[in-house]
Amino acid sequence: MNRKEKQRRAQRYLLALARLERKCEEAARWESIAEGSDPGGGNQVKVAALHIRAECEELTCQVQELRGDLMRAIGGMNNEKYREVLEALYLTGDSVADFCRQKGWSKRYTLQLKARALDALDL
Repeated sequence: MNRKEKQRRAQRYLLALARLERKCEEAARWESIAEGSDPGGGNQVKVAALHIRAECEELTCQVQELRGDLMRAIGGMNNEKYREVLEALYLTGDSVADFCRQKGWSKRYTLQLKARALDALDL
């Protein structure tokens, strides 16, 4: 697997997490509508809310699996800096700019480190 493929695979976790957050917000909106709906005619709304909540549960399982795979791969790396940059960018979801500020590193150095870390990552 080349660097770009590893990067896309690592990003899958953050994308799935964002999708889960949106779906859970949608479920909460539907549940709120269902609570305020007419008891006689709200069955369709309640059913929709239940289906969306079930989708959230399914997405949660997918997100947990992706996170576990990524954590195992990153945790198995010998280089502490590689682990640190990949954890921040792909598990925590920090931007490169935020991570650079936190570490006091230049963007160029961080991107080089990220590239080497992805090359070393066993996904």
